[in-house]
Amino acid sequence: MSLSISLRRGAPEAEELLFPEAGPLLENAFAERRLAIDAFESATEVVVRAATPGARPEDIEVFVQNDMLTIRGKRFPADEPGARALAQECEWGSFSRSIILPAEIDENGIDAALKDGILTLRLPKTERARRVGVREILS
Repeated sequence: MSLSISLRRGAPEAEELLFPEAGPLLENAFAERRLAIDAFESATEVVVRAATPGARPEDIEVFVQNDMLTIRGKRFPADEPGARALAQECEWGSFSRSIILPAEIDENGIDAALKDGILTLRLPKTERARRVGVREILS
């Protein structure tokens, strides 16, 4: 499943509610949790992966502002009607994470995909950001 992201220049205003239609989640849903990520860099792109179980594509927003990437969203638990909880260790509710990107990114080429609860962002570097090889000239 391909994730359709709304790539915005600049983060949303503080008073802007991320998902007002979602309604109340859990008792501690107002506490935004830090999203754990893995980030990799190659010569041509930066790849960021994050485990987002319980989040749907429409629950995730991705922003790029200058050299900062921000991922925000919400995770929802699966309902178990009539069941009594024995353990509740998973974190549900709002999450976010911002990282400084190591290179200039081509914002038009960003690809975001959500598969099996893993969000993968592929951020291609611009030509200006790619490393140039230096050759030695012998006289």
